[in-house]
Amino acid sequence: MADMTKMITLKINGSEVEVEKGSTVLDAIRAAGIYVPTLCYHPNLIPHGACRLCIVEIDGIKGFPTSCTTPAEDGMVVYTDTERVKELRKEILSLILEQHPHECIICPQREGCSRTQCSSNVPEDERCCPVFDVCEFRKAVEYVGIEEGTPKYVPRKIPQIEEPFFIRDPELCIVCGRCVRVCQDVIGASVLEFVYKSSDITVSTAYNLPLAEVGCRFDGCCVEVCPTGALRDKTRRWDAPPCNVACPLGYTPSKMVNLTSKKKFEEGARLILEKAALSKVVSYICQAPCERDCRRGVLNEPISIRSIERFLLDRHKAELPMKMPDKGKKVAVVGSGPAGLSAAYWLALLGYAVTIFEAGSEIGGGLRFIPEFKLPQSIVKEEIEKIASLGVEFKTNTQISKLDDLKEYDVILLTIGRQKSEDLDVRSIISEAISGKELEFKKVALIGGVMSLDAARTLVRLGIDAVLISNRSNLHLDELKEAESEGVKIYEGDAKDVKINEVEGGYEVIVNGNMIRVDKVISERFSVDEELGLRIKDGLLVTKQNLETYQRGVFAAGSAVLDEFSVARSIATARRAVEEIDKYLGGNGFTEAQPYEEEPDFWLGRTENFAELGRIKMPLSKKGGFELVELGYGEKEASAEAIRCLRCDLRLKLESPPLPPEEFMELTEKNIATVPEVEGVVRLFDEEKNIIFIKGTEDMKSLLEEYLQDPEAKYFTYEEDKMFTKRESELIQEFLQKHGRMPKYNDELEDLF
Repeated sequence: MADMTKMITLKINGSEVEVEKGSTVLDAIRAAGIYVPTLCYHPNLIPHGACRLCIVEIDGIKGFPTSCTTPAEDGMVVYTDTERVKELRKEILSLILEQHPHECIICPQREGCSRTQCSSNVPEDERCCPVFDVCEFRKAVEYVGIEEGTPKYVPRKIPQIEEPFFIRDPELCIVCGRCVRVCQDVIGASVLEFVYKSSDITVSTAYNLPLAEVGCRFDGCCVEVCPTGALRDKTRRWDAPPCNVACPLGYTPSKMVNLTSKKKFEEGARLILEKAALSKVVSYICQAPCERDCRRGVLNEPISIRSIERFLLDRHKAELPMKMPDKGKKVAVVGSGPAGLSAAYWLALLGYAVTIFEAGSEIGGGLRFIPEFKLPQSIVKEEIEKIASLGVEFKTNTQISKLDDLKEYDVILLTIGRQKSEDLDVRSIISEAISGKELEFKKVALIGGVMSLDAARTLVRLGIDAVLISNRSNLHLDELKEAESEGVKIYEGDAKDVKINEVEGGYEVIVNGNMIRVDKVISERFSVDEELGLRIKDGLLVTKQNLETYQRGVFAAGSAVLDEFSVARSIATARRAVEEIDKYLGGNGFTEAQPYEEEPDFWLGRTENFAELGRIKMPLSKKGGFELVELGYGEKEASAEAIRCLRCDLRLKLESPPLPPEEFMELTEKNIATVPEVEGVVRLFDEEKNIIFIKGTEDMKSLLEEYLQDPEAKYFTYEEDKMFTKRESELIQEFLQKHGRMPKYNDELEDLF
C-alpha cells in the first residue's frame, strides 16, 4: 500500500489523479487511464525523450515538454489532447515517416493483405514489412494520424543483415534507441550502439560486424522492444522458452539452468523434485526433448540440460512431500516400469493404498534392461525404496492374466508396457550379453530407437560389430556421440525406410542408399499382450481421452498407450492417469501452488566469444566393460554449461509498451441490444481479450445472441460491411499473419487458408 505522505496530486485533462513522488508526468497520465503515443519510451527503460510524441501542455510551463522525462509535481495541470498538441504530434511524426516506409500504413487494403503482391502497384521495397500486423509503430501512426503533405519515403537501399535468429533491417529503423538501451543498460551486453556518420545516425554493432562476433547473448530483448521490425525474429516469437514447452514432465528447464548458472544449486534441484516421481532415473536416461528444441543448437550445440539436472539431483537428497490423509480406497497398478512406479508414488501421496503387481521376479520393469554404464541399478534401487517408504506394496512373480483377479480394488491402472515381441528383442540382447551368454552372431543391425541404441552399445563392448538404424533426432546427443566413439556405426532412417534381403550367410540391409551386410537383424517390434481382453489397436491399448480403457474403472498409462517410447512421455501419461483416477474416485486431482516469481534479473553482462562456447563434455572414468563410464558434472562444469544458455525467457519478462486503446464490448444482452441487425463482421474475444472467432454475417445481432451463453466468449467487436464475406476473409488473413493459425472457433476453415 502506498505511503500517503509520499503521494502527490495532479489534474490530467480535468481529472485528478494521485501518484507517488518521483513519478513522471507520463506515469501520472497512465495512472489516469489515458493513452498518449510513445515510441522511444518503454516501461523497462530509463526515459529518453527522443521521439517527442508524448508531448503535453502544462499550465505554467512554456512549450510542449515530453511527459516521459518531466517530473510530476503536486498541483500540476496537464493537457494531453489539445488541438495544438495533436497538430505538433502530426508534424513530429511526419519527420519520422520521412525516414520510414509508410505506404503500408496509408493503403486502404492493408488489412488482410497477403504481403506477396500489391494491387496498388507500390514498389516492393516500400511495401508492408513482415511485422505489419503486430507493428507498434503502425498502431501509433494510426492513432496520431498522418499530416497532409507528409513527404513520400525514398528507400535508402540499406541491405538487410541475416543473423542466426534475427534479421537486422536498418531500412525500418527510426533510431528510437530502445534496442541500444536495453542491450547496454538492462542486459549489460553493450553489443548495439549508435553509429554517427555525417548527419546520419544509425544503430549497428562495432564495425558493423555480425552479432556472433561481438559477444551478442541472443536473448532477443532488443527484438522484443523494437517498435518497427528493424530487428525481428526469423520465425514467429514464442510464448514460452522452447525447452519448457518441450518437457512432457512440466519441469521448467530454463529456470533450472539459470539457477545453476548462478550457483543456486539447491533451488535448481527443488524445481525438479517438486514435479518428479523418478527424478534421478530421469536425469540419467531421459531422451531430453528439451535439448532438441533448445535454441542454442542453432549456434552450435544445445544446452546439456539433462547433465545439469543429473548434477543437481546427484548432490541434493530429495525430501518426500507430505502424504494426504488416507482416503480409504485401493488402487492396483499392474507393471512396475517407469510409468507404474511413478503412478504409485503420486497415488500414495494422494492418500490411496497402492499395490504394484509385477510379473517378473524384480521390481523395475524396463528399467532392469538399461545397461549399467548408462543407468546404475543403485539409482533404480534408491528410487524404489523411496516409493516403498510411502507405504506402497510390491507383489512380484504375479502375472495378472484376468482383470477379475483384481476385483477387490476400486481402480486398476495398467502400466504393462509393450512386452510382446515377434522375435528376439533388444531387451533380451542386453540381458543375455550382460549375463555372459555367448551370442551366435558377429555383426548385427539394430533398427529402432533408444533401446536399440542401448543394445548396440552393449554389443560393441563384447567385440560384436553393431550397426544402428535410427532417427537421430529422437536420441540423446551425448549418447549418440558416445556410441559412435565406442564403435557403433549409426545410419539415419526409420523402420519404414529399411529394406531387408535374406542372403547367404546372413542379411543385406539397405537404408537411404547404404547397403550393409550383417549376420542378424533385430527390430523394435513390440505390442501389448491381448490376454487381458481389452481393446487393442496397432499394438497399443485403446483408451478414452481421460486414459480410461473401455472397461469402467480400468485406466492405462505408459508405453502401452504411446506410439513411440520415451521415458519422459511415459511418466507424463502416468501423472495424467493418476489425476484422472483421483477425479474418478471423487478427488480434485493435483492442486499445485502457484510458484513464487522473483523480480526478473535481466543483467547478463558481456561474454566474449559467447556464440562459440562449446557444450561441456561429461567427464568419463577409466572403467570399461559394463561398469559406469560417465562421472557426471561437477560444480565447475555444470555452471560453465549453464552459462551457455541464451536466456530465451528474459524477453517474455519485459513489460509491454502502452498501445492505443481498442474498443471491446462485454458480451451481455444489454450490449448486444445496441448492435444493428445488418450485414457485417463480428469478432469474439475470451477473458484475456484473445480473438477466438471471426465471422461475417447478414445479421450481426442474431449471431452475437447465439454466443451469449458460450463459456469462453466474454467480449466482442463489430463493424458494418455489406461486403462481409470479403471483410471476414481480410480479418482472418490478418489473424493468420500475426499468429500462424486460425482463431479457435474458426478451425473448420483451416483448409481454405
